[in-house]
Amino acid sequence: MDNNIFKKNMSVLKKEHIDIYNELLDYKSETDRVLIDESINGEKILAIKSNEHLYYLNSRYSDMEFADVWVKDFEKIKYKEVFLLFGLSNFSCAKRLVEVVEGKNIILLYEPDVEVFYNALHIVDLSDILLQKNVLLCIKGINDGCFQEFLLFVMEYSNMRLLNYFCMPNYGVLYVNEWKEVINTIKSRYEGLIASRNTYIKYSEEFINNELDNCKDMISQYVLNQLRDDFRRNEQIQSIPAIVVAAGPSLNKNIDDIKLGEKKAYIIAVDTALTALLNHNIKPDLVVTIDGHKPPILFAHKDFFEIPLVVCGISNSKLLHIHSGKRFYFYGGSSYMPYLYDKVKNEDMQILESGGSVANDAFSLAQVLGFKNIILVGQDLAYPNNKEHVSDAYAGTEKDIVKEENKYFEVEDVYGNKVLTETNMNIYRIWFENQLERYTYLNVIDATEGGAKIKGTEIMTLREAIERECAINVDKNIIDNISKTFDEDEMRFLEKELNEITFKLENFKRMMQKGIRKYEKLSELARKGKIQSNEFKKVMGEIDEIVKETEEGKIMAIVSLYNKTEEYEVLGVVNDVKDDLKQEIEEVVKNGIKMFNAHKKGIESFEKDLINRKKLNKEEFADLFEKLKNNIMNMEKENFEENIINVNALMKEFMVLALDLIDILYKINSENYYESVKILKKIIVKFSDKEYNSMINIMKTDFMEVVSNLSKE
Repeated sequence: MDNNIFKKNMSVLKKEHIDIYNELLDYKSETDRVLIDESINGEKILAIKSNEHLYYLNSRYSDMEFADVWVKDFEKIKYKEVFLLFGLSNFSCAKRLVEVVEGKNIILLYEPDVEVFYNALHIVDLSDILLQKNVLLCIKGINDGCFQEFLLFVMEYSNMRLLNYFCMPNYGVLYVNEWKEVINTIKSRYEGLIASRNTYIKYSEEFINNELDNCKDMISQYVLNQLRDDFRRNEQIQSIPAIVVAAGPSLNKNIDDIKLGEKKAYIIAVDTALTALLNHNIKPDLVVTIDGHKPPILFAHKDFFEIPLVVCGISNSKLLHIHSGKRFYFYGGSSYMPYLYDKVKNEDMQILESGGSVANDAFSLAQVLGFKNIILVGQDLAYPNNKEHVSDAYAGTEKDIVKEENKYFEVEDVYGNKVLTETNMNIYRIWFENQLERYTYLNVIDATEGGAKIKGTEIMTLREAIERECAINVDKNIIDNISKTFDEDEMRFLEKELNEITFKLENFKRMMQKGIRKYEKLSELARKGKIQSNEFKKVMGEIDEIVKETEEGKIMAIVSLYNKTEEYEVLGVVNDVKDDLKQEIEEVVKNGIKMFNAHKKGIESFEKDLINRKKLNKEEFADLFEKLKNNIMNMEKENFEENIINVNALMKEFMVLALDLIDILYKINSENYYESVKILKKIIVKFSDKEYNSMINIMKTDFMEVVSNLSKE
């Protein structure tokens, strides 16, 4: 082995990949499993001894010749094409791919065996490849999170068909489980991107409603920036813990123990854990809710109304009707709200880092607020005993998982045993591990008492954690004493901004029409063979300006929700490269016109909806009213003692229908709005107290009467 090569490689790793460098500083190979050999051409190559067989990871004749032949398939590389190499051996193929790509495309180099990588550092100068900004290096067991970040932040809907992944020679035999895990994770990411597309298309109307209502609500409410600043100014936060409560099934085991730390810690809960906590007489200090389609049944509890919420622009705005406490808005899944905030306060709206789960957001909230000591509870990230959530999460209506389904696999649990999880849960777990690597000052205790093991956390029971960490009483007046975000002048200014949306839309509509004309001109110039002309370049520049203005126009983020189908159709082919330049320009023109027309149509739909939001749609009302009537009739037929799960399922449906009707009353400024909210809160109280007969009587009489009056208005 060449020690000079090793030192040079380690020096670059220290600069560019400190996490890998730190792990390898004291690394010692304790076996002779990895062998360094030479090809016939004298190149250093690697082999693995396994089951009394020798597996070569390179060509034994000429490794560079093999790499040259292998890379020929990539001489024509598409824009945004992405590469993943599984198995690096002596990096010969990786080096040739990096040369061909020339820094234009992202490459993920994934080595599943740290010992192979360690040996490669001794025989190959990797300094050139390690310094490449477009190259990501993932060594399993050291920085596994790099692969997850690659999928989350590099892989998008627009380039998911452009991912090339390769399993290098003999790696598929030696590391079959690791390769299978990589493929399954990629597949899961694809499914997630497609599911996200389908969600946006299906619920676009709901997202628009949430965005507009939450923007209006934020003006009279609070933002997370204030909460962050007030918490960080409080010296006590440095020494007390935040108990972050997720809704994993293990919460059933230790939920009552949370009460022990109620006065000596801040309790931050995810929305799915809220009902379970309240049923055990535990009031969280903050509840995080993100999902715009989150079922209102999660909040159907008499003690919910005043609990402070942490929300974002896409959170379910219909909860505003029954929530009378403080709401703290952060930047997440919305772009118009931060624009409004920055317009007045001249600062960025606080973001919460997320790995895709509300539990990730709750953890980020604790970190943002300045807590250094965090206790995780109910953070299973797996399905112990095949359960999805704590039993009270969805009023007991959730089904167990079917473990025979292929999407589930085993990981190590907190006790060193095996537990079932799935890819998205595993991504959330790795996100936690990455955060602990980034924020090394955090002291994180996993008191989940079940579920997947999160590397970097200290594992102990909740009682032990509270006994050790919860030493002093907490002054919880920070949230109570916080002042409104905007003064009266600022509120008037922002309300004016919202009211002027229609005017801004008209300007954008004219811009879209101008863009269509420019694309048509571009097509005409291409047909006349003037692709290299100054006029062609000028028109291209004008189109770029319009596209830039469209992308930077914050209100267009809402408009885009109206044309998600067209947007995804264009994104699916936008990076395809044609053989002929003229053909490629025609494709650009076609897709450009398609997007501008879609934006124009979206603007018109948005304008129409802004008007119709304040008008009663009698057909929509009649349909909801009929469904509500049938729902109550079906609930009345149930035997509460024998079929409580059915009653809960019907209540789940009732909450959605009732809030939809109340939302209509609110939008048309009905005089019955406040009365309907008051009655719904009474129903929720009766539901919490399990007074089902009384609850149904209120539904049948008071609530049905107040919403039926809507048809007379």
